[in-house]
Amino acid sequence: MELDDLLEVLNAGRTITGDSALHNLMHRVSQDALRITGELNSGYQEPGRVRELLAQLTGKPVDESVTVFPPFYSDFGKNVTFGKRIFINSGCNEVCQGCETAG
Repeated sequence: MELDDLLEVLNAGRTITGDSALHNLMHRVSQDALRITGELNSGYQEPGRVRELLAQLTGKPVDESVTVFPPFYSDFGKNVTFGKRIFINSGCNEVCQGCETAG
């Protein structure tokens, strides 16, 4: 299973069953998101470092015009895209739509 397969299922709103390969991948990606946001929120980060961590979180480049004031929370991250010239104030919480699982 690849990340693109997981994103396709999530974007389609389909159910991911527990203990499936997609569920295991979703869990690994979520754990990465928790690790990255933990580092992002662990203390002061230079603006460039914030963008580096956000790029790790999303798996996509983050434009240098993006400003995010931590803390920033995400339970998944790969479904987030940051446009250009945006500002996100502290305390933002991204929630993965469709990440519910069936057992």
